[in-house]
Amino acid sequence: MTAKKKVIRKSMPKRRVRDRALAESKLMEAGIELFSKSGVDGATTKMISQKAGINESLIVRYFGGKEGLLFAIIQKFVEKDDAQ
Repeated sequence: MTAKKKVIRKSMPKRRVRDRALAESKLMEAGIELFSKSGVDGATTKMISQKAGINESLIVRYFGGKEGLLFAIIQKFVEKDDAQ
């Protein structure tokens, strides 16, 4: 006879709920600061994501890349200016 092995099942970790608006906002704030300090060429997506505390891949997913993030920041300021 063979002994049955006891299977221990670990509970699944809870999935984090992603707040896209919050992530975009943090990335834009970090982008503003780093583009101002280092310039567009000097600020890397890695630097921006680390400053924002957001995964680097979300810059591509949400903005299409660093240039898209820059465009979104400029657009935000233009819209803000138009509202005034």
